[in-house]
Amino acid sequence: MDTDEFLEDPLNMLVCDWVTILEIELEIFGIFDMPVGTEITLMHENGNKYFVFTDTGEILGTVRHSKAQKI
Repeated sequence: MDTDEFLEDPLNMLVCDWVTILEIELEIFGIFDMPVGTEITLMHENGNKYFVFTDTGEILGTVRHSKAQKI
């Protein structure tokens, strides 16, 4: 996961289009219609990726088994 130090460095940021984001992380599609301000966390556990509501830990949607990706 990204640390605060990593995220604070502007050299680690990149603006890209929606299709590129979905190619990198398909789980993002599941949060597209979430209300502005919704706090969620992308979890990586046991080869799975999924979002949870940050304050409750409740899983948002389904758990997807990850595949190795070249980026």
